[in-house]
Amino acid sequence: MMDLLNPWGQIVIRSLRKNEQYQFYDNKIRIVYSLRGSVCIRHDDHEIVLGSNDFFIITKAQRYDISQTVGKVFCFTIDYVRNGLSHTESLFKGDSITKVRSADFEVTQSLKHLLLLKSQADTVSINQLYREYFTLLTILEKYYAFSVTLSKNAQGRNRIEEIKNYIDVNFEKELTLTTLAQRIFVSEQYLSKIFKE
Repeated sequence: MMDLLNPWGQIVIRSLRKNEQYQFYDNKIRIVYSLRGSVCIRHDDHEIVLGSNDFFIITKAQRYDISQTVGKVFCFTIDYVRNGLSHTESLFKGDSITKVRSADFEVTQSLKHLLLLKSQADTVSINQLYREYFTLLTILEKYYAFSVTLSKNAQGRNRIEEIKNYIDVNFEKELTLTTLAQRIFVSEQYLSKIFKE
């Protein structure tokens, strides 16, 4: 659930300063952005080097090694709300290096603006932040998203991963089967069944 009073709960920005590995299965979008400097990203046998004002979208369920970070390089983790009843999943892929498109400029401008808003967090209105958040999501959905059809097993695994992540983040709260089922828009019986399987 989106907490409308805490927009920084939907957008996490942190500096990258060392070697890191990324592989995730949740429904968040992760973008590596080099404001100034450079960073090397490896995936399988491919390597891409981001220079100043370049970005790279980390695709879900794939492994990336990030190294040689120099300067001001950030990782943006952005909540992405999707329809829980869909048999397809939106994945995001793209960067400002290999397949240059006009939308790349819009993404970098939005990332810069979010960094500026983060640096002024005490004086920024919630509306300003949400406007930028939804602007960025709109650009990403339009130009960098692709859909994959989920098999019945993949749908169940995806939902289980989503629930596990939710439990990990909210372990201090009292969680019930009803709350968890409502979280992913399924019945309690169905949630219980896919957990057993």
